[in-house]
Amino acid sequence: MNSRLKLVTLGIVRDNQDRVLICQRYEPQLAEVHLKWDLPGGTNEVGEKLKDTLKREILEETGLEIDVRNFIPKPITKTWDYQSHKQHTLVLCFNCKLISGELNLNDHKINNLKWVELNKLKSYSFLSTTDQIINTLV
Repeated sequence: MNSRLKLVTLGIVRDNQDRVLICQRYEPQLAEVHLKWDLPGGTNEVGEKLKDTLKREILEETGLEIDVRNFIPKPITKTWDYQSHKQHTLVLCFNCKLISGELNLNDHKINNLKWVELNKLKSYSFLSTTDQIINTLV
């Protein structure tokens, strides 16, 4: 079985009401991920700065422009077992602030997007990697 390494940047995007943007994943080929909640973000491309990855991915997925603030010093690693390969993922997260845009669902791997108040985050079923980040917030 092939193995892959993937670097992912996620954003804790807050709006003017201090709500956090979350996204529901759509990946039926991986039951551990499918319909779980996550933070927006995506894969770092070769030669791309981490903050640029996050800005690009969030704009592509949601239609929102963000300001990437500080790095959250809690890297997370996880190996996912896909049918065709194993994927070792390193997840890095940043605090972000909404600048502008209108929320639009623009990614086939996302089922839903929503703004959630901090005190309600625990009521959502997050990916195991994202749950570790959420636990530092609430």
